[in-house]
Amino acid sequence: MLYMMVDNMLFEELAPVHGNYTIVILCIYSLMVNGCMRMTLIALVDADTPIFSAAVSAEHDPEWVAISRLDRTIDNILTAVNCSEYKLFVSGKGNFRNEIDPSYKANRTQPTPKWRESCKEHLIQKWGAIGVDGLEADDLCGIYQNESSIICGIDKDLLQIPGRHYSWEITRSGKVVREASFATVGVPESESTRMSMLSGSLPRSSVLNSVARR
Repeated sequence: MLYMMVDNMLFEELAPVHGNYTIVILCIYSLMVNGCMRMTLIALVDADTPIFSAAVSAEHDPEWVAISRLDRTIDNILTAVNCSEYKLFVSGKGNFRNEIDPSYKANRTQPTPKWRESCKEHLIQKWGAIGVDGLEADDLCGIYQNESSIICGIDKDLLQIPGRHYSWEITRSGKVVREASFATVGVPESESTRMSMLSGSLPRSSVLNSVARR
């Protein structure tokens, strides 16, 4: 409303002097400003990490402790990016990459936390989290990313996806090992970078260079 008042004041002052050109310019200005004010970002959250972290932290606690910590983490993420609209993504059953390369993630032998499936089911039932069999949560973030969304996740591979990004703070043993950060990634310019993105082997330096060009 404030912008509309300013527009009206400018119109009344300048239109009699400069004529129709001023009217056109002010109309464009009003559309641009008010359009930006109305734009609502949608948070696209890679929820696999919050699920795992909440479950691990409550390995020796009742289930409700893991659920409570998970809810708090999701709330904190949405607050940090100031988004009331969101989509939470969880990995589905299986992975299409294993059909291409059976050794994909075969070296990950860490035991599954006791409350991991409970936390995942909680996000699906209570938060409307989306999971697609054969796809990981970060795949879905990339599929849904557009000019009106911001990807929220701590996996650096997500920075291969053009657009807005938010990475929350990472702590270990009570110490901050990585600060929370925002980034905007541009579309890769070189063929080699595009091929690296397809193969999932984009060097971190290339990602940071892309971010720096925003």
